[in-house]
Amino acid sequence: MPTRPGSPRNVAATIRRIKLLDAGVQKHLTPTTKVLIAGTLMTQERFRKQLAGYLAVFKDVEDAKAVLKSKLAARAKALPSIEEGLATQTQAFRNQFGARHVALSDFGIPLKRAKRKLTPIEQAIAVANWQASRKARGTMGPKERRAVTVAGRPGVAIVDPTGRPLPGGRPPVPPRTK
Repeated sequence: MPTRPGSPRNVAATIRRIKLLDAGVQKHLTPTTKVLIAGTLMTQERFRKQLAGYLAVFKDVEDAKAVLKSKLAARAKALPSIEEGLATQTQAFRNQFGARHVALSDFGIPLKRAKRKLTPIEQAIAVANWQASRKARGTMGPKERRAVTVAGRPGVAIVDPTGRPLPGGRPPVPPRTK
C-alpha cells in the first residue's frame, strides 16, 4: 500500500532506507571506489556526506518537534495563571473607569451593556412561561408549601394476622368546617 509523502510511515521508511544505504556504502565501497550516479562519479566519502545531509533534514525536524512539544507544555502550564492575571487586570480597569466607560474599548475590554427592559407583551409571556414550568415540574415557593395542609386526621386500623381488628385503632376524623 503506497503512503503519502511526508506521512509518518513514509518518513520512517525513508530514514530506514538512508541508513541501510549508508551501511551498504560503508561495507561494500572502498574509499577509492567510484560509482556513477546520475552522470556524477561519487566516492564513498561523498556518498556518505550526501546521505548524512539527508539524515540531518529528518533529525532537524525531530529536534524541532521536541522543542515545540516542550514549549506547548510550558504554555499549557502557564495558561491558567495568565488568564487569571488578565481577568484581574480587566477587573481593575473596570473598577478604575466603570463598567460602561468608553475608554475600556481602548484596552480591548468589552463594555457591559445594561439589560434591555422587556416590553409588556414579552413580560407577560415570560410570566406565563414561568408559571407553566413551575406547574409542570410541580415546584412551589415557601408560602405555597405552607398553604398545603392535610384535612382531618387519617384513621389507623390495627389488625391481627387473621385480619380481625384489634382494639386501640382510631377512626378517621373528618376535616373541620369553618
